[in-house]
Amino acid sequence: NAVTTDAQGNIFVAGSVNGVIDGSQISGGGSDAYFTKLDPNGNVVYSQQFGGAGDQAATAIQVDNQGHVFVLYNSNGEAMLSEYADAAGGSPLYTTDLGNVGSGSATGLALDGNGNVYVTGTTGSGDLNGTAQNAFTGTSDGFVQQVNATTGAINYVSYIGSSGATQATSVAVNG
Repeated sequence: NAVTTDAQGNIFVAGSVNGVIDGSQISGGGSDAYFTKLDPNGNVVYSQQFGGAGDQAATAIQVDNQGHVFVLYNSNGEAMLSEYADAAGGSPLYTTDLGNVGSGSATGLALDGNGNVYVTGTTGSGDLNGTAQNAFTGTSDGFVQQVNATTGAINYVSYIGSSGATQATSVAVNG
């Protein structure tokens, strides 16, 4: 579902898996989210699989200048963001519940130079976490959330929509 690289040329891939991604992982049931780090030659360095009951799918991945890995995923109607120190996966430094996306999905992730993470997607509800800058207006709205990359605290959510259905699929920032 998603791919990015770091400054050393390592490749990070994220998506979903039914079963076990490699022999050292445990399936949470249904489909699980995962990310894998490959070296510049395409050799697997490590994989991290996570999930619980129901279905989880990673939809976006980014790596900051310090090597921290940010993974955006959907879990049973909830949008989630986890930050990992790039040390063979392991436990996340934090996981933030971004809120209920209803029939929508969190799909885009970007980092800025000021320590913020930007998440975008589409939601069928006005139940996302964070201080709303604009109101939910349609049957589905696009959204952008700004999250503090260090703490995982949600700074704000902004709904983007009309009286009908509106989607947001990706986000980019300058700086």
